[in-house]
Amino acid sequence: ALAILFFVHGVDKSERFGNSRLLIWQKAVQVYSDGGVREKLFGIGPSMFGAYSRGVEIGGRNVANCHSEILEHLVCGGVVTLACYIAIAAAVVWKVYRARRVSPFFFGLAGYFFQAQINNPQNMLLPFVCIFLAFI
Repeated sequence: ALAILFFVHGVDKSERFGNSRLLIWQKAVQVYSDGGVREKLFGIGPSMFGAYSRGVEIGGRNVANCHSEILEHLVCGGVVTLACYIAIAAAVVWKVYRARRVSPFFFGLAGYFFQAQINNPQNMLLPFVCIFLAFI
């Protein structure tokens, strides 16, 4: 999360970079930076990024989410929610490392975590993520 914040904060705006994701990520960092202590700890509220992202329009529509799971958790749920999200991913990796056996479900889960960092939040995938977690 810190690497993304550092990267996004220091790069010039470009509409063409990553289908305008850079503009969205910069707005997410700005929304997080502008928040008070409460917003930094607990976020602005679930799925509220669209209300705070006025001025970021792509294709004539206002942007509704951060297009990155880490930034979405950071902005909408704060540091507390982001820490829980990262803890779940770290716990799975730690379990696989300690078991010294890799389940095929681990690769599905790893694919989900990878795509979630650069894509829209996929709420419909959450049941499958929970199933993968159970089988690992």
